[in-house]
Amino acid sequence: MNRNMYFKEKRVFVVFRRWENLLNKSADTITFDGLLIIWIPLIFMLIIGCFFLLEDFYNPVKDTTNVTNIGFAVLAGISSLSFSWAGRLDRQTESQLHDDIVRFGALAFHAALIFITASGLKYIHIHIDNSKPFQRWLGEYVIRYVYMFSFFFAFEKTIFSVTGLNKLLYRKLKIKKK
Repeated sequence: MNRNMYFKEKRVFVVFRRWENLLNKSADTITFDGLLIIWIPLIFMLIIGCFFLLEDFYNPVKDTTNVTNIGFAVLAGISSLSFSWAGRLDRQTESQLHDDIVRFGALAFHAALIFITASGLKYIHIHIDNSKPFQRWLGEYVIRYVYMFSFFFAFEKTIFSVTGLNKLLYRKLKIKKK
């Protein structure tokens, strides 16, 4: 296989592979408590998150700056807790757990940065001067779709990082129960 084709295919399907890996590694969570701790919150976050994406964040006239500031703080807090947790682990005995926690914490922090960037773009879109044709075109066709895509991308990363951290906590609690 051509090396360039491999990398192109890898970039296109990276989101689907991420979700596939998350679901494939979940075979040990198909128990009653795993259902309550991992899957029901995931479904709840997906439903509520999609509602807010469609109702609030994609609404081009609704100013959601306050909500996005809170979301940024929550995601930054989750990433900070993840990095603190990873820092307390012994890297020689729990290296895989350490790497997973750091990866999900980095995803949460990246989601926070994308979220606050999308909020800034939406703020610009709301307050742009529409009297000039170029600014109207820039606001309606470029900034609007970029902030919509950014909100979706941040949402996907948030769901993935929170679900991954939740699974790690579940495994850690399950090991301590035994």
